[in-house]
Amino acid sequence: GGIVVAEAAPHVQPSSSDPAAHVIRLRSRAFTPARGVDVSVAQVGSLRNDTHILVQFDQIPTPAEQRALAAQGLTLLNYIPDYAWFATLDGNAPAIASALGRVRWAGPILPEDKIDRVLLSADSSFTRSGRLVLNVSVFDDVSDDQARAVLGRHAEHLIDSAPIFHRYTIELPQARLEALAAEDAVRWIAPALERSTMNDGAR
Repeated sequence: GGIVVAEAAPHVQPSSSDPAAHVIRLRSRAFTPARGVDVSVAQVGSLRNDTHILVQFDQIPTPAEQRALAAQGLTLLNYIPDYAWFATLDGNAPAIASALGRVRWAGPILPEDKIDRVLLSADSSFTRSGRLVLNVSVFDDVSDDQARAVLGRHAEHLIDSAPIFHRYTIELPQARLEALAAEDAVRWIAPALERSTMNDGAR
């Protein structure tokens, strides 16, 4: 499919003329996207089912509007200030272009958006013999079986799991961190151990 141009629904009015009202405040960064749909999201024909993306609206959709979006193939998951959500996009849904036409902006979730900044620092305080002990959160619509399959492609050991909270503790080779973050199912990666614990283990 080609590029979809995002347009607000006719009844939606911008919530504010202040550009600061449309800052997306992730834990990894804050940014104000230009209105539209990123080409990687707009080419919905090349996307598989259940691709996780970021979307932002001019105003908070009502529960009825959220249900309508879900019926069209865009399911809102977790709210992000301001006016944004993690969402699941069904690239094969016939009405997905209509759903994307209701957003202010839609774009990809970058791998670096999923990694706690402390893991990207130059020091190796969170490593033990080149390995990381991590808490990995997956999106709420990812099943336990799906999560375990994703983690199994990268982790050396699954240490603990809390499927009801969509969280898993793993041991991961440091070199695999970016590849794990690039997995669509993964929402957030953070150290499971304190620096002092990791340092003690390294001695």
